[in-house]
Amino acid sequence: MRCFILLFLLVPVLGMSQTNSKFKELQKKIDNQHAGIGFEFYKPRFGKRIIVNEPWVDFNMLTSCFEAKVGFGEIELPEPVLGFNDEYVAVYKGRKAFGSHLYFGINAPFTGLRLGAQNSSIMKARFHPVITWGIGGYRTWEYNSDKQSTMYYSSLGFGARLRLPLATLEAGINWGAGFSTGDHSDEWRYHTVKPYIVIRFDGRKQRLDPRMVTVGATAYHVENFNSKTTKSTGYSTVNGKTYKTETTTTYSSADVVVNKTKVGLEDIGPFFGIGPKLSINNYRRRHYIPATTMFGAVATGRAGWMVMNLTFEGGKLGHGTTLEGESWKEQVDDNDDFGAGTLKVNQFYFDLGLDISPALTAMLGLVRDDDGSVTTFNAVTAGWSIGHAIIGDQAFANAGAGSQFDALLLANPDVAPELIDPRASGSGRVQGWYLGVEIGVVAFRMQRLKYKNAPLANNTYYSLIYRFPLGR
Repeated sequence: MRCFILLFLLVPVLGMSQTNSKFKELQKKIDNQHAGIGFEFYKPRFGKRIIVNEPWVDFNMLTSCFEAKVGFGEIELPEPVLGFNDEYVAVYKGRKAFGSHLYFGINAPFTGLRLGAQNSSIMKARFHPVITWGIGGYRTWEYNSDKQSTMYYSSLGFGARLRLPLATLEAGINWGAGFSTGDHSDEWRYHTVKPYIVIRFDGRKQRLDPRMVTVGATAYHVENFNSKTTKSTGYSTVNGKTYKTETTTTYSSADVVVNKTKVGLEDIGPFFGIGPKLSINNYRRRHYIPATTMFGAVATGRAGWMVMNLTFEGGKLGHGTTLEGESWKEQVDDNDDFGAGTLKVNQFYFDLGLDISPALTAMLGLVRDDDGSVTTFNAVTAGWSIGHAIIGDQAFANAGAGSQFDALLLANPDVAPELIDPRASGSGRVQGWYLGVEIGVVAFRMQRLKYKNAPLANNTYYSLIYRFPLGR
């Protein structure tokens, strides 16, 4: 509620005349084209038996009216296992569970109810309500346990959006209804309520000024699918014994319909930019590896399907206790947590990637015929990373962890120390892969990095990147 009050208090400063009909139509178009990536903060209400102590955080991605979210959080599942206190009030022992969230939906503005104006990608003070609808799911699993649950839901909500220079503030409330499965399905209620606030960095569509281009495409789908199953019985005699054999055969047929069509793409031309990057490492998995952040800078080049990035970043990096295997390529074992801690890291690496959006649309039955020369405003990218990491200043979260690692080193003299003890971590090669979403000048990235001489720090980063365009 406080978020709504703040937005409405800011409305009087939005003073721009909208008497010109062409100006109104332009503003309406810009409202519908709003795009960007940012953070969404909320405390979902799952039911009385599920406690949410800290806000969940989503990466919020919006382009035109399509919205996607991926995020993380933590819940507490109480159990009345400790009896009652002196006032006969139940004493609960909480069981913490890590959670993830995935959502796809529509976020559409009420263009008829608006105040203010957007005159460029920088000069903007624009307010309007929004309505949302989508489908999603929450998945939770207990620390050091195989118990997990999933809730699938469909939601409807409303909110208010305030667009300012470079960023947007949006607040609202969603109501979702669905069903739960898993070990704790009886603890979830069938509906959820979620007040939220979003800080979304603008993709600056007006600054990049994409031109609409039309390319050929081939659309295909399957019709008249038929399947027929037949059974046959055979007999054979071996060494005087008769054996019965039953055979089942399935025949399937279908018509593949192929149509030539055209699709429109928003081409921004070759894009080059530099800007800051915030990376979150292992967010909210505190039971076996600390959540840490790194800050840095990125230089990006995109031309057609090709993507190149150069990253410099530094900060604290969480490490775990043991590996799931003896190779540096194995991932950190989340069943051990006594030796969790951090390393100080400064690293630089190079990414070479591709815009894989055409491959994704091909999976949905639409194959583009263009030659890869179009650099689209929206893109899904994937690639490979390699570089060097300077590592030092190891610190344990638990004071007594060092003596336990001393014993492990004595018991395993033939194993490389860095595979056992995080104190033996050293500088060296870093490499991995990434999957990202780019909306104009902002990007979200999930990146898996592995450290040759610090394998206990192998982990996944979630990053938000903002680039200032060059040469435009």
